[in-house]
Amino acid sequence: MVKIAQANPKLDLGVIQPPKLADGEQGEAFGGAGPGLMINKDSKSKDLAWQFIEFMVGKDVNLQYVQSFGGLPVRTSAADSDYVKDSPVLQAALQAFKQFVPNPNVAGWVQARDTMDTYLEQALNGKLSTKDTLAKMSTEVDSVLKKSR
Repeated sequence: MVKIAQANPKLDLGVIQPPKLADGEQGEAFGGAGPGLMINKDSKSKDLAWQFIEFMVGKDVNLQYVQSFGGLPVRTSAADSDYVKDSPVLQAALQAFKQFVPNPNVAGWVQARDTMDTYLEQALNGKLSTKDTLAKMSTEVDSVLKKSR
C-alpha cells in the first residue's frame, strides 16, 4: 500500500472500513495476503518453523521487513513508529485491521474469496445488479468449493 501511494501520490488510494451489518453489529473482513505466518499441521520441523515465526514477528525485524515492501506491521507496538505514523494509508489500514478475520483453513477458500471479490467489484462499479451478483457469485463459489472437496 505504501509503495503504491509513494509511486502515485495523486491516486485516490484508501482503505474501506468493514461496514456495519443490518442489525448494527460491526462487520468483519477476511484477511488476504498479509502479515500472517503459519505452520502446517504436517510440518516435520515445527520447532524450527516456530523459531522463524518468532524471529519474523520481532518488533525490529518485522518493522524492517514490512518497510522493505510497504506492508503493514504485525505488532501493535509498531503503530508508534514513524513508518506507520507518517502514512495515512497505514493508519486507515490499522483501523480496519481490528475487524480482520484470518482466512479459514478450508480447501478452495482462496479461489472462492477471489471469485467473490470479482463479483463484488462488478456490483460496486454498477456492472451487475445486486441480485445478479449474488446469484452468479453463489453458483460459482459453490462450484469452486465442490471441486476442492
